[in-house]
Amino acid sequence: MAKSSVKHIFHLSDVVDVKVLQEIIDCFCDATGLAAIIVDYQGKPITRYSNFHPFCQKMRAHPTGGAGCEKSDAYAGIEAVRSGQPYMYRCHMGLIDLSAPIIVEGQYLGAVMTGQVHVDDDTLEMITKPAINLKDYPDLEHLYQEVPSIPRHTFEAAGRLIFTIANYIAEKGMLSIFQNKINEQSLELVREMKAKQALESALTTAEL
Repeated sequence: MAKSSVKHIFHLSDVVDVKVLQEIIDCFCDATGLAAIIVDYQGKPITRYSNFHPFCQKMRAHPTGGAGCEKSDAYAGIEAVRSGQPYMYRCHMGLIDLSAPIIVEGQYLGAVMTGQVHVDDDTLEMITKPAINLKDYPDLEHLYQEVPSIPRHTFEAAGRLIFTIANYIAEKGMLSIFQNKINEQSLELVREMKAKQALESALTTAEL
């Protein structure tokens, strides 16, 4: 009876050092002025929030607003995985975000979530309904007006950049795992050959 092959599920934190990912995200945010975070395939953050705008920090701390953010992120993650490319969208509060999937060997390992800006192209529709009405929260409405605006092509270029970097590093990490596995198998084969030779030598000696 043939053995059933079980595909191993890799976690992003197993493939790439989380500290390295955090450094990449922090440098990316410093260079672009965007906010970003990396989540695993379940949508759980594996890096710290980097450069999150005060509006988004308060919104995520709000029970209803935070739930709306998670819903937007989840929807965007699905769309990004489906296309296999960075997916730009308007969050439930109207800000522009982007989900860049990290996919290696056909396996979805996680995503880089970046954005929290306005762009000069307002053709994007909100992917989910607003969780709260800003008119009811003057402090949030004021922070919303302070969110920076950048050209759409600049934002798209930043998204492609972090998408390329994150996937390249993940692929390198996966190759390292496979290489280590091959090396372990080779060592095991050498041990077995030596054990076989020792056994054959012992049998020869016994016969003599």
